[in-house]
Amino acid sequence: MAGTERAVGVVRAAATIDLDGSWDVLWGSVIGASGMGRLADLASVVGVAMVVVSIVGWIWQRRRRGGGGGRNGGLIVALIIGAILAGPNVLLPRLLWIADALVNAFVSLLDAV
Repeated sequence: MAGTERAVGVVRAAATIDLDGSWDVLWGSVIGASGMGRLADLASVVGVAMVVVSIVGWIWQRRRRGGGGGRNGGLIVALIIGAILAGPNVLLPRLLWIADALVNAFVSLLDAV
């Protein structure tokens, strides 16, 4: 019986998984130690702008030319570079927030059973 109670306690403790908060602490420590907080913010702004401009430009070209002809190499390169620049401050925290929600929902479901 003690093993079952211990397992249930572990599941209850895991119901408060906070990957996003842990990433914020880790990234804040890295940025704080290196003193490059403003540079990281600038990289995030440039990365998000690259993604938005490339998507809007791609939509505009498809609308104007009627299909784009399957040449999306520039779009893909701009999206990859923008995602890399925006990753640590913008993209990764959002992905971790989604992972938090999914894992916590799954653990809560297991706890209810």
